[in-house]
Amino acid sequence: MAVSRPLLLALLGLVLATATLFAARGANQSAADSASTAVAPTPAPTPVSPAPVKKANGPAGPASKGKDTARDDRVEPRPTDDAKPARERNRSTRNRNTPARPPKARAALPAGVPADVGRALRDRKVVVLFLGQGGADDLATAEGVASLRGLKRVAVFRDGIQNLARYRGIVSDLGVAQAPAVVIVGKKRRARLIEGFVDAGTLRQHVVDAR
Repeated sequence: MAVSRPLLLALLGLVLATATLFAARGANQSAADSASTAVAPTPAPTPVSPAPVKKANGPAGPASKGKDTARDDRVEPRPTDDAKPARERNRSTRNRNTPARPPKARAALPAGVPADVGRALRDRKVVVLFLGQGGADDLATAEGVASLRGLKRVAVFRDGIQNLARYRGIVSDLGVAQAPAVVIVGKKRRARLIEGFVDAGTLRQHVVDAR
């Protein structure tokens, strides 16, 4: 079937228009893709000021070494004897020239008594001497004398009347004539004679008076 010429021209124009439209759309899409894939410009770097350079602690120079050596070699002078005050020198000389004092000698034991009685008298203790001969009164008085043992600074001794001469240093002026007899010697070496029976309370009071 034959196609009329005007219809053929219309179809040809439609095809050309369609092709032109698709070509334009393809060009626009390519331009958009190129714009999206373009690389953004890199911003210019901010200039950074250089950090100050720290001076290294190097070895000390000759001048500083000399100062350190001089400081280390400086020695504090010790004071000599000439630098000491005259008062201290005089005191030292006096101490060297002063002879050491000899130890103080203890007083000699009193004569005319046994050694233990003499030591008690020398130490200024109250001495209680009981002299008996074995009678009934002797036993009772001996118990009273024994009660004095343990008193502070009191020395108690017991002996027979037949040994009276051993204690002549404290009884020679008392005139002991019988037993039992109790001699009490105080700190000042004053002796007191008690003959016959005496109870413990009376003896204790005499001891207190002798102190």
